[in-house]
Amino acid sequence: MSFVDEMLIDELIDDVIYENEFMIVYKVVADIPTHSVKWVKRVQFVQWKHKKGEKVELDIRRYNLKENRYGRGISFSKREFEVLKTVISELHPDELDFHNEL
Repeated sequence: MSFVDEMLIDELIDDVIYENEFMIVYKVVADIPTHSVKWVKRVQFVQWKHKKGEKVELDIRRYNLKENRYGRGISFSKREFEVLKTVISELHPDELDFHNEL
């Protein structure tokens, strides 16, 4: 882990937003609206309590705004996030319309 990564983690750890038995949320990056009034896709920085070490991961998961409840989601380590960024940058928005052709 680089010095910059350590500084960012130290800065995040000072600002716990939410904590439960599974995870610690350090920062909410964005709430992405969905088709539902209650649910959003929440993008956040988390630390999972069941994993070894103090690695902070980027987490994207469903979040119920009205009930303050989390649903299923996916987390990315720094390395996984770098790969995901590359994959997304190579996609074309028209590829999302593939279902209309079926």
